[in-house]
Amino acid sequence: MKQMINKLSPEKYLMHKEYFDQGLIECLQHAQNKNIKYKSEIEKKNAIIFSLEEKIKSLNEVIMLLTSDNKNLEKQVKDLANEILRQQKELLEELDQLKDEINKQDSVIKEINGELSIYKQKYNKAKNTDSSNSNKPTSSFAYKKAAPSNSRVKSQRKRGGQPGHKAHISAINNADEVREIKVKKAPTGAEPHYDINGNIDYYFTQVIDASFKSIVRETRYIISDDGITLDDKIMNEYKINAVTYSTYLKAIAVYMNLEGAIPYERLNRMLNIISNGTIDIKPGTFVKWETEAKDLSSPKMEAILKEILSNKIIHVDETSMSVNGKNCWIHVICNNGGNYYLMTKPRSEPGKGTQELLAGFSGVLIHDHFKPYYNLENCYHGECNAHIDRYLKAGIDIDGAIECQDMIDLLHKAKKEKEELIFKGINAMTPERINEIGIEYDAIIEKAFKRFNEEHDNKEVKKKYEPEYIKLFRRMKEYKAEHLLYLTDFDVPYTNNDAEKCCRKVKRKKNTSSYVYSLDTGNTYCTLLSILETAKGKKENPISCLQEIFELKARA
Repeated sequence: MKQMINKLSPEKYLMHKEYFDQGLIECLQHAQNKNIKYKSEIEKKNAIIFSLEEKIKSLNEVIMLLTSDNKNLEKQVKDLANEILRQQKELLEELDQLKDEINKQDSVIKEINGELSIYKQKYNKAKNTDSSNSNKPTSSFAYKKAAPSNSRVKSQRKRGGQPGHKAHISAINNADEVREIKVKKAPTGAEPHYDINGNIDYYFTQVIDASFKSIVRETRYIISDDGITLDDKIMNEYKINAVTYSTYLKAIAVYMNLEGAIPYERLNRMLNIISNGTIDIKPGTFVKWETEAKDLSSPKMEAILKEILSNKIIHVDETSMSVNGKNCWIHVICNNGGNYYLMTKPRSEPGKGTQELLAGFSGVLIHDHFKPYYNLENCYHGECNAHIDRYLKAGIDIDGAIECQDMIDLLHKAKKEKEELIFKGINAMTPERINEIGIEYDAIIEKAFKRFNEEHDNKEVKKKYEPEYIKLFRRMKEYKAEHLLYLTDFDVPYTNNDAEKCCRKVKRKKNTSSYVYSLDTGNTYCTLLSILETAKGKKENPISCLQEIFELKARA
């Protein structure tokens, strides 16, 4: 039975739940029927013993009467008494064996009840787990919760903007083309233009258009004795093919692939259609450009990492990515200074991963309790409490632990108090208040431990199945300072959402292309994504940043 429990996953159990439940019930019924049978046999044996004892008493009385008259009869009676005692002894031994068998059956029943309790816990966990109380996507759950019914009352209003609603309008831009017409009245939505004296000299409207036109710049080489000698860079550039592409077009192609997660074949078709057949870039060329950009990006990546490390707060996170069928990890280091991505084979790779890059960091590192980060001893650590909120909600939904709700209320109340203090211009919470919150924090955890121990006195069951919220409270007790760091230092956020948002870019890539071909390909993607996301975070044009990188080769 133990071997079966170790190998049986919750998913397999859920697929055959009715079969396993019926089997457990039949085992219980069989064991109980055997106990009833054994008890019935014991009662029969006891009745026989009682009858024999009564016979012994009668025979003893006969012996007393006949002893004086017949010694031979006395011997016969004594032999008969010895035989009865022997039978009595055998019956008592059988009775002891039946009692032992009953005890064994009771033990089996107890074990089966414990296993049944474990399966019920697993079933309840699988049924009540969703994306709001775990870190798994909705598609991974065996049980789908029904969507709540729409209680909204249908309105009689027409679709679209309603009277009084603020309009969402496009921003005014500098005009590339201008035409003037004389009118008796301008459109009501036209913008007024004021002269230097503040008077309206005209009204204007704008039409925003766009065009993509491929430009082919041809260089003609006329062979002449008095001509110039071309340098090696130009000679090598056109050594095989007479056609190359500009740095701007390379930047556009790389940007479209990264930002839109567009496969190379589809990107080739899109650019070919947009350029009316002029641009025909093969997938291998896209890969070559991305590798070229990655090789030229070392100074840029060093600058991004340096700026990130210069900040007080750093967010880190990681997400899995398949490399040719083998699981690897993409890490992100981010803050206002930029986003830095890299890929490693194991989740923690000493000497090559994020730990080496963060070795000299002395600020505050916010993470999701990835234990290897605690090897960084020069910095402070802050735990992501958004994960804690989800885990606590799981404790409520799955195990009905009231202490989880108490802890959520405490953490959120403390967070609100912090926000109110910041709104008032106060940048610290009093030590007394922090101490009060810490005492309440400890009391909730101890209350959960005490209640669980009182309700689960079966050590075997407790050992085999310990609810996740108990493990969570044990962790929160050990890392109390890290979970409450957002109160002792107001610069520390409540969550690690900055890094999690960065990981969503990678997950979108995974949804489009579930894996990369090699670790080098993955790190090329990470490098270009670092440049793209850093540029966007700083309100810079990512295409211009990529173009500057490609031009490093042209200027070399």
